[in-house]
Amino acid sequence: MPQDTARTAADQAQRLIAIIETWAQPRIEAWKRARGDLEAALRGAPSHPTPETLSAAAAAIRAYGLEPWLAAQRPTVEALLDDRRRPWAQWLEALQLAMAGDLGRAAAKADAIDPLERPALEELTPPPLVNAWLAGHIEDWTEALRQSVVAAGFDLSQAERASTSSLLSADARFILSALLPRLKTATAGQATPAQSQPPPPAAAEPATGALPRLEAIYGPVVATLANLQAIIDNPKATVEEKLVELSRHAPIPDDLTAEQIAAALGVHKTSVLRTQWWRGRQGRLDAERNRSRHTRRGTLY
Repeated sequence: MPQDTARTAADQAQRLIAIIETWAQPRIEAWKRARGDLEAALRGAPSHPTPETLSAAAAAIRAYGLEPWLAAQRPTVEALLDDRRRPWAQWLEALQLAMAGDLGRAAAKADAIDPLERPALEELTPPPLVNAWLAGHIEDWTEALRQSVVAAGFDLSQAERASTSSLLSADARFILSALLPRLKTATAGQATPAQSQPPPPAAAEPATGALPRLEAIYGPVVATLANLQAIIDNPKATVEEKLVELSRHAPIPDDLTAEQIAAALGVHKTSVLRTQWWRGRQGRLDAERNRSRHTRRGTLY
């Protein structure tokens, strides 16, 4: 029966999603722990470069095995020294000196950075370090995912398609998306499962799911949700472009924090904080708060 087949496919999709969420959970926790530790270690180091703060930053970088990444930045540093990104190059040089144990020169190098540029470095430094740490785990994590899905009768190509499923949590989608290039390579030429087992439509809502049924009643609302999901899942759009497009289709609630918005997009919160959209939003909210305060005082704004 067609309905029975669709129901089986939907059940299989839910089962695959549950397997991926179980696989993703400890990796999400490890990613958040790495991000938190690196952010904490680097907090204050660019603004107050001392042997102590730089030693703490170097210890965190070493603890997460990121010395090779930092060493690989030397050509980048040399290329940027005469560029407008000179503060970033100077900061990388300071970190390299700190990693080498030359804390006095590291502090002097960081102290030479324009004080107005230092706060931005605190926001800019953790993301590439966290991404480098994440890249170092892609092979192992992909193999662990393969073992999990194969043991349950699925394959990596189905897990790859599931990466855009709205059934997955935002964090799981983010972790899975980091593996996509490796997944595409691993699944090239991979045989499909036995014909007796229908592949679950993991990348989309099942045909018999709630959204298609609700479309008959709330057609425009369902269409808007589909549009919003497509915007979030667009790999070619920048964070700025996604936020602008999302706001154009449906206002983003003013009480959402940068972290909540970033989690929905599957990015780090600094990626949201650096956008013109976020700065414009904060300016509007500040103006509204000022207007409300003056109104309560009985004065004109």
